[in-house]
Amino acid sequence: MVGSVGRAALASATMGAALWALMPAADALGRVVGTLLAIGAGGAVFWAAAWLLGSEEARLFTGLALRRVRRQP
Repeated sequence: MVGSVGRAALASATMGAALWALMPAADALGRVVGTLLAIGAGGAVFWAAAWLLGSEEARLFTGLALRRVRRQP
């Protein structure tokens, strides 16, 4: 349990750092586009960090998403 929480906390900190670094670009692009950029980038960074850290939840999500994509014609 502590390992999973620690991995999630580290992935969250990584996402926070990435969002902090993206703030100037998001401000320059405007409110709507900047918000969409922040949401997409934050989610991608969090998932990548969680997956690289070995989070079971990230691996489960990846497996479910890939299974769904492969099932579609």
